[in-house]
Amino acid sequence: MSDNIEVDDPLAYWRDRKRIKEQVDKDPYAPGITHGGRHMKDVTKALNTLVHRGDYSKVTVEVELEKDNYHVSFKVLKRK
Repeated sequence: MSDNIEVDDPLAYWRDRKRIKEQVDKDPYAPGITHGGRHMKDVTKALNTLVHRGDYSKVTVEVELEKDNYHVSFKVLKRK
């Protein structure tokens, strides 16, 4: 399946959402997936999951404070 949505296909939007959801469900901390509206404990949980259960010895994460100055968003950039 192409990453492009066919304009003539009214169900393409829903198929694309389903494909993305399946990818995230399969590997929620895959590089490039942004997790927003989170707390710092969620970042810690993600790192623990990757290092202790994912067998990665090195993880690069980008953390950004959101506009509400309370929540954070984070994204795994690299993992080895």
